[in-house]
Amino acid sequence: MSRATLTASLRALEIIRDDGAKRLHDAGMITTALAHTAIIDNAIRASLDLAYAVKAAAEGNMAPAWEAIDVLALSQIEVRAA
Repeated sequence: MSRATLTASLRALEIIRDDGAKRLHDAGMITTALAHTAIIDNAIRASLDLAYAVKAAAEGNMAPAWEAIDVLALSQIEVRAA
């Protein structure tokens, strides 16, 4: 199965964010609409930060990677073996 590019996936998330927020807002769930938007915005921003950090690291600039580890609290992620 092929995978979508990061750009395509993030654009799809933007569509889901906007449509979901509109539906929630129209249903009178304004606070939920705001939370929905904030959660997806944060996921998009984190993805872009990680992509930038990986690209910079591949080019030999580790500073963005260390910043991403800090800002995104990556040191707190628990990784389990499959």
